[in-house]
Amino acid sequence: MGFRTNVRWALMAGLLFLPGAAQPASAQDEGIKVHGNWVIEVRNPDGTLASQTEFKNALSDQGSLLPRMLAREPLVLRRWQINLSNYMAGPCGANFCTISEPGPNPRGTSPWSQNLTVARTGATVELAGSIELPPVSSSFVQQVWTYVETCSGSDAGATCNWSVFTRHGQTSGPPIVENLLPGQIIQVKVRITFS
Repeated sequence: MGFRTNVRWALMAGLLFLPGAAQPASAQDEGIKVHGNWVIEVRNPDGTLASQTEFKNALSDQGSLLPRMLAREPLVLRRWQINLSNYMAGPCGANFCTISEPGPNPRGTSPWSQNLTVARTGATVELAGSIELPPVSSSFVQQVWTYVETCSGSDAGATCNWSVFTRHGQTSGPPIVENLLPGQIIQVKVRITFS
């Protein structure tokens, strides 16, 4: 099977493990599970490590991606992106910090990095990229998301949408990363594993 087919089956299987799904205890120990791990490193302009934060992600379905796939809509997974923000603004100023695979600016946001890489090893998909904090920036990250761009139709007439795939953090509560300074570089690695 190709990468897109494997991801499609893994995403469909992930529906079984959405938070809050009622399952018998024995069912929770069987089947395919979706695991996610984030590592955010903040580096000073000279390359020294300022902080490292690790946490688990949560599968999200805000963009209705999984039901669309289960309904057999002909979708093509085009690009991934990572967004970092806080409730008041973003660590990159008034907008999210967006790290995307190369292509058109997905949300018209600035600053925006196009150095996101996607690698697959077995049942693991790894997203990795970085962004430099601009002179006007917030000092903390409170929420993080991964998005996937899906398109339907032919390449010439495709209709494309961004759907939230995973997320972590709340609009209130403790920051995920804090004490950020302009000029620092945020390096993000997200591993999504299906087992």
